[in-house]
Amino acid sequence: MAALAPSTDESHLAIQGMTCASCVRRVEKALAKTAGVSQASVNFANHQATVIHEAGVSDDLLIKAVERAGYGASSLNSAQDQSDAREQTTEELASVKRDLIFAAILTIPTVLLSMLWHPRPVWANCAVRVRDARDLLVRTQILSGRD
Repeated sequence: MAALAPSTDESHLAIQGMTCASCVRRVEKALAKTAGVSQASVNFANHQATVIHEAGVSDDLLIKAVERAGYGASSLNSAQDQSDAREQTTEELASVKRDLIFAAILTIPTVLLSMLWHPRPVWANCAVRVRDARDLLVRTQILSGRD
């Protein structure tokens, strides 16, 4: 990594709420528009932003800029902050896993009921087809004027 100029500083933020590359671009623009910021880079894969700014710019100002863009942010400048972010990511993954298992449990009976089980036997389907064909013939005879 290149050495920073003496009057610049680097901050790391955890970003919440990003779901696509467009979100990344919005957060980068919001950070870049902040006074004193020279460069902002957001990594979608790990939901983190790296901001190079003048020494007087506080993390609170950067967090407010991200929140104005519609996303959540928190500082990752200490080891405790990074540990908290990892713990939150683990909790989010556990929640997604629970939702997936719940959806699978509801999907299996739905598929079984709609694809494998029918309320009448197969021969009844044939009888319905015969009745429909007979009705069609009767209607045709009536409409054509034949007895």
